[in-house]
Amino acid sequence: MHSHPNEQFTFVVAGAMHFWCGEGDIAGTRVAAGEIIIIPPDVPHRAEVLEDTLEYDLFHPPRLDWMDSQATLLRD
Repeated sequence: MHSHPNEQFTFVVAGAMHFWCGEGDIAGTRVAAGEIIIIPPDVPHRAEVLEDTLEYDLFHPPRLDWMDSQATLLRD
């Protein structure tokens, strides 16, 4: 579970994922190919990949921490 100040749009192109958004979301939401989930800024969330999945994450405003060439978040 994590949060960030950016609005997140996750578009699942192929496969499926399960998302939990907010502290009280016990059941969560399944997002399948062709579907999108929008997560508001600062909302705690987590995801589980249910099968081989291709998805795109878009952030508004852009995640500057991911654009930093020195950041290890996406490189480890």
